[in-house]
Amino acid sequence: MDLNYATHSRISDPGTSASLLVDLPHDLSDSARIAQDLIYHYMADQHLFGYCPPPERVREIDTRYLDQILARLTELDLRPLSELRPYEKRLVGCCRDFALVARTPSS
Repeated sequence: MDLNYATHSRISDPGTSASLLVDLPHDLSDSARIAQDLIYHYMADQHLFGYCPPPERVREIDTRYLDQILARLTELDLRPLSELRPYEKRLVGCCRDFALVARTPSS
């Protein structure tokens, strides 16, 4: 079975927002940190950090596609993705979203 992991799926394709990813580090630990600074886990983070997103924002967990996640992050905050964001400027997401945002060198 020939599996090609060097191309994006519809879910992982950054689309027109690809330029936002160009200057991000490719190191795994830095990628993980950036993902953690961009996504607020809709269940776990409230217990860890005490911030509760407004109910209307919880539906952001259904964003699913990287291009839409990046667009929403830009709506919330125009600063570069590498900058730490306050909780209210992060996407309310789930584990899938951390995985999509935490990039590897092939992204």
